[in-house]
Amino acid sequence: MTTTPATSPDRSARLGLQLLASALGIAAGLTAVAATASPGPAPLADAVTTARTQLEDGRTAAAVGQLRRHLREQPRDVDARLLLADAEHRLGLRRRALEDLQLVLAERPSSAPALTLLAHLQVEGGRRDAALGSLDQLAADGILPAELRLTRGRLLFQSGRALEAIEDVEIALSHAPENAAAWKLHGLAALAVGDDDHLVTARDSLARAAGLNPDDASTRNSLGFAHEKLGEVEEAFVEYVDAELLSGGQPSYRRNRERLELFLKRR
Repeated sequence: MTTTPATSPDRSARLGLQLLASALGIAAGLTAVAATASPGPAPLADAVTTARTQLEDGRTAAAVGQLRRHLREQPRDVDARLLLADAEHRLGLRRRALEDLQLVLAERPSSAPALTLLAHLQVEGGRRDAALGSLDQLAADGILPAELRLTRGRLLFQSGRALEAIEDVEIALSHAPENAAAWKLHGLAALAVGDDDHLVTARDSLARAAGLNPDDASTRNSLGFAHEKLGEVEEAFVEYVDAELLSGGQPSYRRNRERLELFLKRR
């Protein structure tokens, strides 16, 4: 009968140390490989955060790619799709942005950020009535952002809704009282209403706009018209002269100046 030779304690100890060293070497090698391996795609939970950071850093195209990859895995993530629409808008991809916004609004029809972005896209695309409809919905829900009040006021004025325009512009001015364009729009809307009280408002608002932007010839011409409607002929003439000079002799401004000059000579 053959027997297996007994292993000495010293030899057993040496063998155990060799196995331990071998195991540690393998573990260290795996750790090194893991440390040097290229990272894979961002986890889904981090994709939107990564995209937000990319947008903040001005890497808009990278954010679009990141969000599209994420949405292939999570197509019902409404927040990610809204962020994608915003990023596409920044890149000038209006059609794609509108498509994504429609999907967002199908899930969240009263989403203020989505309706706000939709209104911007509609204004940029020349769809004034559609944009006004989006902004009217926000206003009716009481969630129209202050920064869009001036935009809605301008669209209301262009649509002949001057009194409503005045209200929106006044809200915009409460947030930005040094905005010359807002004061000008406020004055023009008041001129369009045309009663005595609104003519005074128009004159004062246009004077404020002219003070903030003294080189705007059209503001000076409109201010002249407000003065003239109020019977302040000398003040109107001064504004018509300035408007003509600032515009380099624009014919309509020149005609206003010549007409009033003739009136003053005959008076």
